[in-house]
Amino acid sequence: MKKFNYDDLQPHVEMLVDALENRGACASGLPYANGVKEQAELYRTLLENIRNKSMSFETLLYDLQDYKSKTLDLSGNNQRYRIESILAALDTYMIKEYNKHNQIRKD
Repeated sequence: MKKFNYDDLQPHVEMLVDALENRGACASGLPYANGVKEQAELYRTLLENIRNKSMSFETLLYDLQDYKSKTLDLSGNNQRYRIESILAALDTYMIKEYNKHNQIRKD
């Protein structure tokens, strides 16, 4: 029988992107401000680039900050706390995903 570890209990990045898109099990039922849902596509592309190892860590950090800033500007005061929480989690788990796919070997 497999034992669960800490990473097994963490949300999948895709679920967080779905939450930003306000769909699936994470949906709030209330619409976001115009433009917020469309930001989810940027995060999907970013995740694809991470998994394809086609970006540097510095670029990842820059993109995360840029996307967060734009998304919060678009959200205004509409569900701000919810969106901020999703974006904070996306920052954390995109970086974890980057580290998982871009491990530096020390042989």
